[in-house]
Amino acid sequence: TPGMLFQERPDGRISNLYTVKTVNKTPYDLPLRFELLNVKGEIEMVGRQLDLKGGELAKGEFFIILPPDQLSSMKTKVVIGVFSGNELLEEVKTSFLGPIKRVS
Repeated sequence: TPGMLFQERPDGRISNLYTVKTVNKTPYDLPLRFELLNVKGEIEMVGRQLDLKGGELAKGEFFIILPPDQLSSMKTKVVIGVFSGNELLEEVKTSFLGPIKRVS
């Protein structure tokens, strides 16, 4: 999301807001879910879950929420799995911005 860096939540975890646009090129409806594949954390949808109608485009937003120990640097690479049911449709790579780690 333009202009947004990161937020530190009251429980100490870090969140980034993402916008997703996806197209269903099949004639079938696809309920979508997103899952982190390479880090431990969670994805929290903003509003409703994305249900992609056949032949249509859908837009949505979600937060990726990570504990600080999952951050490797100020810019951590994250892989998101896009699923419909148990089927992995696509893997999307993005960056997760977080605070600079301080060495004690």
